Order: sequence, then C-alpha cells, then structure tokens
Amino acid sequence: VIRLDNNFQPAYGALARAYINEGNYDKALELAKKGYDRETYAIAFEYKRSDIINDYFFVIFIVILLLVVGLIAFLVISTRKKIKFIRNKELSLMLSVLIHPSNSFTDIKEKKQGSILLCVISVLLFYIVTILQTLKGGFLFTIYDAASFNSLWLFVKTVGLVGLWILANWMVSTLLQGKGRFKEIAIVTCYSLLPLIIEKAIRLVLTNVLLPTEASFLNIFDAIAILYFLILITIGLIKIHDFSMARLIGTSVLSLAGVAAIVFLVIAIVILVQQFGGFIVTVVTELLTL
Repeated sequence: VIRLDNNFQPAYGALARAYINEGNYDKALELAKKGYDRETYAIAFEYKRSDIINDYFFVIFIVILLLVVGLIAFLVISTRKKIKFIRNKELSLMLSVLIHPSNSFTDIKEKKQGSILLCVISVLLFYIVTILQTLKGGFLFTIYDAASFNSLWLFVKTVGLVGLWILANWMVSTLLQGKGRFKEIAIVTCYSLLPLIIEKAIRLVLTNVLLPTEASFLNIFDAIAILYFLILITIGLIKIHDFSMARLIGTSVLSLAGVAAIVFLVIAIVILVQQFGGFIVTVVTELLTL
C-alpha cells in the first residue's frame, strides 16, 4: 500500500504496531511518526522508555543523586559563606526578581537600576524557547507542520505582543498619573518573563520524556508559571507606578484594550496599503495597455 501511496497514514500505523509486536520499538516510533499515529507512537515510546530505564536504572539513579547532593551542597556553602557566583550586578538583579521581587523592583525604581540590554535578551530568549518548543518538542505533545510554520508570525505573537504591552501600558499610565517611565515598564515586563522562559525550557525537555497520560503534570507546571509571571508583573507595576491594586487593575485592562486597538489599527493600515497598491497596479496596467 505504501508503495502505491506513500502518504497513506493508516499503513504506517499498521506497520508500526507490527514492529511493536516484534519488539523493534525504534522502527515502530519512526513509522508511527511518519503516519502521524500518536496513539501507536505513545505505546512504542512507553515500551522504549521502560527498556531504557531498566537497562540504565543504576546510572540514572546515581546521576540524579549526585545532582541533588551537589545542589544542596551548593546552596548550603553559598549561604554560609555568602559567596556571590554572579558578579554582574545587573544580571544578579534580574535573577533576584524570582526570589525577592519586591526588593528588586524597588531597586529598579529608586536606584535607577535595570538593564535594557538584559531586557532585550530576555525577550529574545522568550521567542527562541517558544520556537524550540514548537520545532523540537515531543511528538506526542506538539503539532508541527513545516508547510504552515511561520517564525515571523511567532515573533509577532511573542516579541511583538510584549512590545505592544509596554507601549500601551506607558501611554495609559502616563494619562492616569503613573510614575513609571517607559524604560522601567520595559524592564519590569521583560524581567517578569523569566518564569515563562524557564517553564518553556523545562517543558521542551519533559515533552520528550513524558507520555500523554502524564500530561496533567505539565498542565500544573504551566499554570504555576503563568501565575508566577502575573504575580511578578503585578508587584513590579505597583512599585514603579506607585498605584493601588484597584488602579493597577484598571490601567492593566485599559492597556490590554490599547494593545487590541493598536493591532486593529495596524491591520487596517496594512489592508488599506494593500488595496491602494492594488489600485495603483491596476491603473498602471490599464495605462500601459492603451
């Protein structure tokens, strides 16, 4: 059947199940992926993973044990001796947002700290891990179509939306007597993306080792990262704008409305430019045919 039609997906799934019965899980994974048969792929992947765990259980256990012991030792020694492994003050400030958000955002506002360069890097990292999650995520958890994938559109949905939020929040807060400057809003927003960046990086790894039946763990992990991001950006905006919670919620809603308005205007302008361009081409074509 495949020789007659190499796009007939059920044939690949049937062959994959036959290879599972023979114990050839690598070939089964390859064929199930070609046939986009995620159910059969999950069965073969579970068998393959079990074999790897059984064969290398002792090595995996030792590696995990060493990592845990090393991490605990690192935390204890660095805490007792007050060792700073990150010498760069700006990078240290950005990472401290995860642990001490209130103090870090206070330093950004009162001591004029924070780096635009690190802000740009964090947004680009957000874009990069989003692309990697789409392209290199586990087959069981991602739907990737090379024909329809557009990295530019993904750039708009990540970097573009972050930029629009910063611009809209600056405009709305300025009108409503917010004290935050454009640079401070950008730094707070970009630094608050750290939980989402970490979550996407870890998810990229986990989707390649987990089964769909274990997806509830990923959903909980996603929810925690989003909640963490919302908490960080809330604390940051309150600090730099000197807003109450009620005013912050109001300005945030207006900022989201501003983002929607800007997107609508950009789309309208693009459509008008396209129509005007088409009109010019039509007129030129008509004149040339006279």
